[in-house]
Amino acid sequence: NGSRNLPVVMWCTPPGLHVVEDFITAEQEQVLIHFLDRQPWSRQYRPRRWQLYGTQFDYQKRKVDHHERHTPIPEEIQHIADLLVQRDIVPVVPNQILINEYMPGQGIVPHVDDIIFEEHIVSLSLCAPVVVEFGLLGGRSHHPQPSSLLSIYRQLMPRRSVFIMQGDARYTWTHGLPSVTEDTWNGDTWARERE
Repeated sequence: NGSRNLPVVMWCTPPGLHVVEDFITAEQEQVLIHFLDRQPWSRQYRPRRWQLYGTQFDYQKRKVDHHERHTPIPEEIQHIADLLVQRDIVPVVPNQILINEYMPGQGIVPHVDDIIFEEHIVSLSLCAPVVVEFGLLGGRSHHPQPSSLLSIYRQLMPRRSVFIMQGDARYTWTHGLPSVTEDTWNGDTWARERE
């Protein structure tokens, strides 16, 4: 009949996914953005820019690079990492901070973060809200094809919020950002841009 087996859009949250709104204040966000904009950006994974602090990870070899010198986590970022423990969001202070910049039309393919990282993966949304897509895996893969996803869940990440993935949300669901110029949530649409 020509129909394809498409993933089912789910309305229930993946187990182990938590969102904490207003994790930082607008003032803290502006201080952090100002600091990050003055730091060097890498374009190794074009087209998006990124900064990596703490433990160095070779994304092509998919392992920690023990030969690469670790970039210390700056105080301005360490303060935010410490808040995660102080507010009982994660049990240990993160030892790696990856800053990704997503401009209009940029995204990241659905993936599962490598198991070499800790149980908790945390993401902080700066500059604008964004809709993150989660996909339930039909098998194990770090970069699955859309046909291997059993269902899809969409989650709004309000500006200045964090989402935490652990358990099933961390290991059996992918997460990614569609490469779009606009995000839509509950009938509202806004441009994906830096303010």
